[in-house]
Amino acid sequence: MFNLDKFIAESVTFRPVSMFAADIEANKETLTREIKGKKVCVIVGAGSIGSSLIKAVLRFEPGSVVVVDLNENGLAELVRDVRSTKTQQE
Repeated sequence: MFNLDKFIAESVTFRPVSMFAADIEANKETLTREIKGKKVCVIVGAGSIGSSLIKAVLRFEPGSVVVVDLNENGLAELVRDVRSTKTQQE
């Protein structure tokens, strides 16, 4: 199966780790406090930036995530990707 994160790391950003990883780790408590159990709405969430944001936010256990996008196929792919990623993490 195609791994988007791996493709981006190897072919787009040429970075094995996000340049924001250190900031996210340093602010983990604040992010958890601000996101955990809350509703999150992502506009244009099926694109590369929106889907990356959603994956980052999901680590902080929001109560719900609402994704808005005109790209119906992209939304379907995003749902499949998030569900398969969640299954792999459990």
